[in-house]
Amino acid sequence: MGIVFANKFNMKKVLFVFVLYFSLFSHAQSIKKHQVKAGETVTSIAKDYKVTPADIYRLNPDAKAGLNPEMTLLIQTTSETKGKVDTPKKTEETPKKIAEKTHTVSSGETIYSIAKKYGTSETELLAANPNAKNGIQPGDVLVLKAEKKNGKSVEKATPKTETSFHIVEPKETKYGIAKKYGMSVTDLEALNPEIKSGLQIGFRLKIKPGTYVEPEPTPAPAPEKPVEKEIKKTITVAPKETLYGLSKKYKTTVDELIALNPELKNGLQEGMSLVIPDEEKSEPKKVEIKSANKSVKLAVLIPFNLDKIDADSIPMVTNKLKADRFLNMTLDFYSGVAAAIDSLKQDGVTVDVSYFDSGESKQSSKVAELIKSENLASYDAVIGPFYQNHVEKTCELLAKSKTLVVSPLSKDYDKKFKNLVQTMPDSNVLRDETLEFLYEKDAKILAIVEPKKVALTNYLKANYKDIVFIPLTEKGGVTKELIQPLLHSTKVNYIIFESERTGLALNFINALNALATTHKVTPVTLDKNETFDYEEISIEKLVKLGLITPSVTTELTEDVPFRAAYRSKYKSNPTQFAIRGFDLTIDLVNRLATTENEKELFQGETKGLENRFKYENTKTGARNSGIYILQYQPDLTVKTIN
Repeated sequence: MGIVFANKFNMKKVLFVFVLYFSLFSHAQSIKKHQVKAGETVTSIAKDYKVTPADIYRLNPDAKAGLNPEMTLLIQTTSETKGKVDTPKKTEETPKKIAEKTHTVSSGETIYSIAKKYGTSETELLAANPNAKNGIQPGDVLVLKAEKKNGKSVEKATPKTETSFHIVEPKETKYGIAKKYGMSVTDLEALNPEIKSGLQIGFRLKIKPGTYVEPEPTPAPAPEKPVEKEIKKTITVAPKETLYGLSKKYKTTVDELIALNPELKNGLQEGMSLVIPDEEKSEPKKVEIKSANKSVKLAVLIPFNLDKIDADSIPMVTNKLKADRFLNMTLDFYSGVAAAIDSLKQDGVTVDVSYFDSGESKQSSKVAELIKSENLASYDAVIGPFYQNHVEKTCELLAKSKTLVVSPLSKDYDKKFKNLVQTMPDSNVLRDETLEFLYEKDAKILAIVEPKKVALTNYLKANYKDIVFIPLTEKGGVTKELIQPLLHSTKVNYIIFESERTGLALNFINALNALATTHKVTPVTLDKNETFDYEEISIEKLVKLGLITPSVTTELTEDVPFRAAYRSKYKSNPTQFAIRGFDLTIDLVNRLATTENEKELFQGETKGLENRFKYENTKTGARNSGIYILQYQPDLTVKTIN
């Protein structure tokens, strides 16, 4: 096995940054025992140790059932946060031209309670404070979108700017639209909260003024020869079949089915006659790793940005490592890839791996230079870049070669490329895989969907016609009396909940707990819904109801050899990004090393430590649809049920 860096000077810098990173964050971490005292809560203890309640629950699952005096908790601390800590200091704010009313977060407050206090909505408060989407801590200062005067909510003064609009066209994506106007998907969703669940053709989107950047003209790529598929048969749509399920069953895509059957644009109907390409797809089997019979040449692009680092200045590098979350994430991923290469070597797999500094930022990268100078077209696969716009550019530049371009962490993608391997399932996959799972059960499916989520409502009505929608009250709430008449008396009732409003979530869970004494009711989300993480929502009630939710990963709880080896080497447990780097590399290299026929490269399914890889291989690349469907258990654990 060969491990190659771009040059010796770069290797020296990489090792310097890597060693300093783990000495900073690994040695600084330790496990501290805390004896619970009367009156203490998980939130108050988390505040004392400068960690989150989730950090405490992860190491102490029993704490979800409540705290008792003299109970001993394990707390993962850093050298800076051992023992009791002071309230975080407020950072200096730069002077603003327009005076803004602010609120300093107190212990126990949530976005929901603050929004209610000031007569505004959670959506408006989060739009004014994007960083709060990742959670709030006591001492944080929030800008208020609205302030109360005489009991009425009054919008604060903002400078008048001309707002641009964009009308959504067929096949456009949030990522593509955001990129066109020089915005992020987060900014686009903040301006248009109703699109968080998906886009709808004809939507009139608000666009941040002054952000449009005229794209540089690029030569149109040579048209690809269409993949010839023999039309073998027509099928009749059976009861409970769905468009997504048919696309998987017949080894095609939803877009291809609609192209062959334009009437599907109005939705799938039982009894319809559809034209189907190719033969029926059998259920994917778990891939059995054979003995490697060929070597693999692998390039890994990591955004070290070494030319911006002074290897002689430890304070400067230390500060950068503390502040740069993106660099931390990619270094963790890199450590997982390196661990996978070591593991593959021990298993007798021959891997020639080269690591290159991609020099990435959101706006630029060195990938084009690397493709020429390092002849990346001669590699079997390139893992990276990390930003999706650079991934797509790499696909374009390597389109004439047989080199696969592997997108490691991004869920967003706009253009489809034959050489693209999209390893992260997106929100549509989470939604559709969960719905297919529910449809396989002998159960009734109902839904409560936020009125603003028009695209999701229309999608469900068009593709899952059996779903019964539960109406809301005039004030936007839900009650037991509204739900009960719609429930099946003997079957399980799966109730989909799609809203980020804490108040509605609280109504919903309380109503279901009341109904659980007479009916079989189970709440379901179609994506990770952080609303259920708020303190107002009782974990005991979610456990009792058996909440079902999809996830890209499952949690590694066992002390497997990888974790022990990683901890021995780096003096800390691997993060989810390190584990993803390990799982992705093991899966990719084993596929390349054991598959002779290119058409079979992405057949079958593999399961890593926390990640699944079940690819749909089409003429527009390979797309991972391997997810976990998780359910809360009575013992406060989470179980994979698919």
